Amino acid sequence: MRRGLPLLRRPPLPLRIVGWAVAADLAHAPSHRDELIAERASGALLALIVSMSTYGVPSILRKITIMRADQRACGTLLLLVAQVSLVTACSATIEDSGSNTDTGTETEESTSSGAPGGGTPAPETAVDLFACSLEPSCDLMVRHLGVEPLAATECAARLVLGGGTGVITSLDAPGPFIDETETLVVVLGDGTGLVQTRERHCLRDDGQCDANPPWEAPSRHQLCDLEVSSSVEEACEEDLVEQCFWTPWDITNCRDVEDSTCEDIARRL
Repeated sequence: MRRGLPLLRRPPLPLRIVGWAVAADLAHAPSHRDELIAERASGALLALIVSMSTYGVPSILRKITIMRADQRACGTLLLLVAQVSLVTACSATIEDSGSNTDTGTETEESTSSGAPGGGTPAPETAVDLFACSLEPSCDLMVRHLGVEPLAATECAARLVLGGGTGVITSLDAPGPFIDETETLVVVLGDGTGLVQTRERHCLRDDGQCDANPPWEAPSRHQLCDLEVSSSVEEACEEDLVEQCFWTPWDITNCRDVEDSTCEDIARRL
């Protein structure tokens, strides 16, 4: 004896077809998702009722089955709507994210345009103090395995301690090949010095390095503290040459300052 129609475990084919149509329409027109969902939901319910009417059962059982099927269909539709809404929301989020990314790129481009009329501004360069033909107060000191000559380091220590003005130069050349950093210190006589560096490198062993490669652009001007320890001061007073020792690598507390011109430096020396 038949106990009635078995409950549906999956939406009937008409409902599934309608659900696919809803998802497809929403993927192409997310802005009309509410109207499409309402329209497709109504059609799905109607299609479900029509499909249920095809079963040959007594009218009372058909009504009960339709009521149960309607409940199942509503639950399925709610699940479908939730899934489609989630997909639509994710798509909208991705589109908004892409839009924001484009806006950020435009902002960066407009910021980097610099001067009126657009275009990328030329990189900032500092006044080249090495080109000012400043007369060094001491011999050039070179640091390779050690620092030499000692006469240059002693001269620098006495210049800094004496409170006078002058120019100290040094070259850091650790090797191998051409790997050099030159430092120029304008001693200002107040315990500080105006410092600038420049570099050149050619780290190759295939004979392709120029014997005298060009220097890179010099660094920004910096104002640094020129400190001498009490032990060095005592050594200079006692004429202990090897201990009366100061180099530009002893500078501290450096900070960027506005550029000085060659004329500015000449007036201060």
